[in-house]
Amino acid sequence: MSSVNKAILVGHVGKDPEIKTFQSGNKVANITLATSERYTDRDGNKQEETEWHTVQAFGKLADVVEKYVRRGYCLYVEGKIRTRSYDADGRTVYKTEVVANTIQMLSSPQDGDRRDRKPEPAPAPEPAPAPKQERLFSGSDPDSDLPF
Repeated sequence: MSSVNKAILVGHVGKDPEIKTFQSGNKVANITLATSERYTDRDGNKQEETEWHTVQAFGKLADVVEKYVRRGYCLYVEGKIRTRSYDADGRTVYKTEVVANTIQMLSSPQDGDRRDRKPEPAPAPEPAPAPKQERLFSGSDPDSDLPF
């Protein structure tokens, strides 16, 4: 039986991405992404919980992140969950990250949050020009060039 390891996040970048370049020239971009959940508790009070996620992008995706992504941007991230461990001061520390294979920018800080904006009406499409008539037959009778 096969399994699936897929994460989809939509959230806001908490700080400018950290870019690291390896000796080989490859890059990794580390993004801190906040996702929030809003709900009303039993007492009728509005609550908000925020989760912070570490997202990593490698290679060309890291180049795009370095060039375009900044703090405050709203991103759609798709990738896989990876947990790794390391020793720190004699104890084992576990770190869970999302390794991105797709990142889409949904808004920038100057755009505001697009969920709060009404969509702008699409401009009316211009009529397509009439197709250009080409002469497919050499004679005056189009049926005369047919082989049957």
